[in-house]
Amino acid sequence: MLTCAHEAYPGHHLQFVTANQHHRKWRRLFAHAIFYEGWTLWCEQMMVDEGLHGGDPKYRLAVLQAALMRACRYLVGIRMHTRGMTVEQVAMFFQENAYQTPHNAMVEALRGTGDPGYLRYQLGKLMILKLRDDVRIKQGAAFDLGKFHDAFLKQGAIPIKLIRRAMLGSDGPLL
Repeated sequence: MLTCAHEAYPGHHLQFVTANQHHRKWRRLFAHAIFYEGWTLWCEQMMVDEGLHGGDPKYRLAVLQAALMRACRYLVGIRMHTRGMTVEQVAMFFQENAYQTPHNAMVEALRGTGDPGYLRYQLGKLMILKLRDDVRIKQGAAFDLGKFHDAFLKQGAIPIKLIRRAMLGSDGPLL
C-alpha cells in the first residue's frame, strides 16, 4: 500500500497531473528530481502519519525501514562520489545500518555507482518537512495540511528553494 502512496496517489501520479495543469509551459515540462522523489517519500510518511491503515504499527515500521534505506543512500551517495568509499564498504554500510541482506546491500551499493543522485529522495523529503514546519509556524492555528499540499503542488515540479520563496516570501534555511 505504501507503493500506491509513492507511485499513484498522492505520489507521482498526483504530482504529474497537477504539474500538467500549470499555466506556464516550462513548469509543465520541467521536473526537478529532488522535488518529485522527495514528494513521494514525503507522501509515504504523511499517509501513515495521517492514519492510513488505522495506525497499524506494521505500516509505520515499513515507512521507517524505507526511510532508513533512503537515509543510507543519502550518506553513501555522497561518500562514494566525494570520499572514495568503495562498493564493498558501501555494501557493508547497508548491511550494518539499513539491516539489508548481503545480496540486497550489494545491489544498493552497485546502484550507487551509477546513480550518485539517489540521495534525492531523502534530501527532498527533508526539505519538504522543513517547509511544512515553517509554513505551520507562520500560519499558526490556520495551518491546513491539505492547503499546504495544494499550494506546494501548484508550483510545479520546480526546485524546492523556489517553492519556499513562493510559499513563505523568502528562501530561509532549506534544512
